[in-house]
Amino acid sequence: MERDHNKRQTSGHDSMSGQAGEVHQPMAPWRRIGEQLVPLIGELGFCALFGRAARLLAARYDWIGAVASGKSAAALLGALEAAMAAADPAEVRVANAELLATFTRQLTALVGEALTARLLASVHARPPGSEDAQEQK
Repeated sequence: MERDHNKRQTSGHDSMSGQAGEVHQPMAPWRRIGEQLVPLIGELGFCALFGRAARLLAARYDWIGAVASGKSAAALLGALEAAMAAADPAEVRVANAELLATFTRQLTALVGEALTARLLASVHARPPGSEDAQEQK
């Protein structure tokens, strides 16, 4: 675990990081999305959307494909976090961005652009001083 912590800490300068020296936080957007969407579309709805997005990327990132199925958002996100911790940090940044974009496209196809924009606007709204407030541009 210590090795993974040190490996991820070297990426403190990227856009998904908090203040200088903080560990890269690739799970922060997923936690917010889960908190926002699970009450609206249910555990199975979230899991289905996430699983579809993950399966679409599985050919490029086998570690994402390995976390594509689960029956709860918490289990899926826990498996994703563990897979990200074991993967190369540079690949995690790229793959996570692709996964978020693919998930968003799937959500848009399901509920439309206007509702997706409203749902994700509340996900992207962060209180000042939150763990990833530096991500907001």
